[in-house]
Amino acid sequence: MNKEQSIAIFKPLIADAIEQVDWDTCKQYLSKLSDEIRSDFRLKTIIYDLPKELQNEFGDGTGLYDARKLVGSKNFIDDPEYLERITQNVLMNKTLIKDRPEKPTRGGRQTHEIMGSNSNELDTLKADLESELIKYANGLPQSIKPIEGSKFSVSGWAVSLESGGHQLRHSHPEAVVSGVLYLSIPTDMNMSNDDKQGSLYFSNAKGKPEEESMHIKPTQGKLVMFPSYIPHETIPFESAKERISLAVNLIQIKG
Repeated sequence: MNKEQSIAIFKPLIADAIEQVDWDTCKQYLSKLSDEIRSDFRLKTIIYDLPKELQNEFGDGTGLYDARKLVGSKNFIDDPEYLERITQNVLMNKTLIKDRPEKPTRGGRQTHEIMGSNSNELDTLKADLESELIKYANGLPQSIKPIEGSKFSVSGWAVSLESGGHQLRHSHPEAVVSGVLYLSIPTDMNMSNDDKQGSLYFSNAKGKPEEESMHIKPTQGKLVMFPSYIPHETIPFESAKERISLAVNLIQIKG
């Protein structure tokens, strides 16, 4: 059985055992897999939901499964006029579809691939994002950072959430690093220190203790970056306007 066959067979089995909170069965399945297979991001996104002792035994250590230690954010764009132009580019995109099928968006719209569109501004933004994502990826722990000299491509799509909208828990294990750039955040969205409406939320499937979870407050121009295997979701919010963001993946090109 090759690597792809092993992942196709064991990933859903382990996910089902996690759903049943059957850690012994998880351990049995993981024991059958090689270190190479367990290091694949498609397995890491499953290992993220295991107890710490199993993460340490089968996933190269608990430090790779704590969002607080891995997620990075920065004020990436501070030009509101530039952000508005990108936002309008998104809103005019013909592929911006309500509750796009087989995607995690609920109560909002999501585009198809947007980075390949004929837009000089998006081309410039793509190049800037690629540079920033590569820099972040090269600063990750050794076992999950890209191989030196790797080549990359950037994929991106836009999400516009309406009041009550959110994104279901998901991950992007086909990539190395994922990011979210916030283009437009409603001024009437309740984002006080005690309210996590509209935030980007990292937790595990069964719910980590609150001190191990992480909420990121979205602000216009902020870029959030994280290893692509880390599951994430968004918290619903109330507003008269849409919450618009650009999601990106840094994909390592195999030579």
